[in-house]
Amino acid sequence: MIAIGRRDKKIRIERPSEKLPGEWEFYAAPWAALQAVKGREAVVIKPDGATSASHKITIHYLAGISPVMRAKLGDRVFKFESVADSEERGIELTIMANEVQ
Repeated sequence: MIAIGRRDKKIRIERPSEKLPGEWEFYAAPWAALQAVKGREAVVIKPDGATSASHKITIHYLAGISPVMRAKLGDRVFKFESVADSEERGIELTIMANEVQ
């Protein structure tokens, strides 16, 4: 589990808009720990094959967070690749994501 003090980035989580296709809408604004990843940690196994991630985002548990969402930090955008309840206790989520330009 990540110490609260390491969650030092206020991110904006967005989900695809149901009303306006191609647009995004606000979902939540949690404090997060954001770190670049490489090597084995960067590989994400998905049902349709393996992909890679550039960053790991750790937040307190929030119900409803899914891989179709994205996070914004200022002008930076992170597309979610996977979302996992780290200890399966509803305390913390680990999100593997790719920064997009």
